[in-house]
This record gives sequence, structure tokens and C-alpha cells, in this order.
Amino acid sequence: MALELSLDIAMANLGWVFFDAGVPTLCGVIRPRLDPKKKLSVREQNVCLIECMASEFAALLRGKLPALVVGEAPTGGARNASAAIKMNMALAVVCSVCSTLGTPYHWCSPSDVKKVTVGPLTASKEEIMDWAIARYGGAKRVTHRTSYQFLGTWHPAGRFEHIADACGAYEANKLKST
Repeated sequence: MALELSLDIAMANLGWVFFDAGVPTLCGVIRPRLDPKKKLSVREQNVCLIECMASEFAALLRGKLPALVVGEAPTGGARNASAAIKMNMALAVVCSVCSTLGTPYHWCSPSDVKKVTVGPLTASKEEIMDWAIARYGGAKRVTHRTSYQFLGTWHPAGRFEHIADACGAYEANKLKST
């Protein structure tokens, strides 16, 4: 099996996991940030976020050269108009970079991820994170702040939820291709 990259697509936190022969080998979260000292219009902020995400995502693809990118893509059901715009911007960046670099891609829905991981469509983020640890190994630490150990690194729950969704997207896309 060839190296595959699985994603949880969002503009603020793009979760990613590389899989080699069905085993996760490397993970992280791309978090584009703006310089808080700069006063920018909304358009300028969006351009900066897009440039940052495109640059970091392209470097990720070029660094490992996956044969396929799979992921959980937003279906449009965002909390508000601004969130919907940001989700679609992130999807456009990922598709554009994949197309430019000649990397094929396949998407699944958040519902597909919930079905393949926990089962019910009402599954919580915590249930999906717990599933990822149970499925691929790791640990959960609950103190004043919950964190998850995955692939040898501790991640705060707020970041690990995107890595866990990327793991679920990998499994959902595997089912779709069989």
C-alpha cells in the first residue's frame, strides 16, 4: 500500500494524519494565524489565512509525497455565514494544492466519519477522540485540561479532535473505495 494523507478540513485547524499500509505514522494540525499587531481588513485577513494554509499544506504534501489525499470535507452546515465561508476557503485551498501538485483526492462527509467511528450521527467529539485512541493506540489524560497521547506526542483535546477526525476520515474513505 502507498502512503496516504488523511485530513479534517477547516481553516482554523486542518488536522492531518499520514497512513502507511493502514497504520498512522505522523500527525499534526495546520493552524494558520494572523499577526495580532497588524490591522487588516477582512479581505486582507482572508488572503493571509489562505496564503499561510496553502504554503503549509503544499510543504506537507511535497515533504512526504502521498499517493492519495482523503478527508472529511465540510458539507455546508456551519454555525454561521462566516464559518461557512472559512470552511469553503479551506476546502478550496486543499483542492487547489492537490490539483496543482497532481495528487488525487477523495472526500467523505462528517456523517460518514461518525458512522464508521462511533456509529450514531449524534456522536460527540470526545467519543470520536476516544475511538481514535482505542483504534490506533495512545492514551487520554484528564486533569484540569484533557489531552491525548497519539503517535508519541501529547495533544490538547482542542487540537486532537482534528487529528481524530482525520483518522475517522481515513476509515470512512477506505469503506467508500471498497
